[in-house]
Amino acid sequence: MCPKKIPGEAIRKMRHYKGFKQHDAGEKLGIGQQAYSKMEKSADVKPHKIHKAIKAFGCSNEDFEKLNGYSPPPQNE
Repeated sequence: MCPKKIPGEAIRKMRHYKGFKQHDAGEKLGIGQQAYSKMEKSADVKPHKIHKAIKAFGCSNEDFEKLNGYSPPPQNE
């Protein structure tokens, strides 16, 4: 089950899992390192950004769940 709010920590865990630096992760998402860092520090990341990160980092929904202990949010949110 997915919590109501997804913290940026969930994206950070995926980044570490794939071995990316913040700069690399930002490039994959089409944003700068500072904007990416802000996303990781956020208390609530929008579902579409979670799914964009999953895809950009080459992860699966199963990877996300394994790393975070809960499923990613539904894509239609």
